[in-house]
Amino acid sequence: MPGDFGVINTSPNFNVPSGVPGRNNLRQFGSVAQVLAANNVPILGAVNGLGTGGGASIQIGETQGDFGYIEVMAGSNPSTGGSVIMVFPSTPPTLFLAGSPDAFGTISQVTAGNYVAVSWTGKPQASKRDRIAYQWATSK
Repeated sequence: MPGDFGVINTSPNFNVPSGVPGRNNLRQFGSVAQVLAANNVPILGAVNGLGTGGGASIQIGETQGDFGYIEVMAGSNPSTGGSVIMVFPSTPPTLFLAGSPDAFGTISQVTAGNYVAVSWTGKPQASKRDRIAYQWATSK
């Protein structure tokens, strides 16, 4: 039948396979859900240096914002050096950042209020999608 994704197992001993995205966020029968922190999910505020047609987005999957990716798509003629602004609903955490040195060079961050400016010194390749991974330095 179209749209049939199978039967959901509601057995008390049901184990979610390790390859399932968001596995650690799923409640098990009779257990308390894991909570790392109150929701503090960032959104994208501004983008600089990605050239004509370039842009970015923040991907967090099924997390509470404690880790994710900044997806960066350089347009035509991107600049050497650029930045994205992450906007948090409450005080931003200190972040670990990682991105390809070939695309971004050195990555740094500056926090002011509820904003985190993520900057790079490199020049992303035109019409290529790259990621900057982020993770909270400490969980709450």
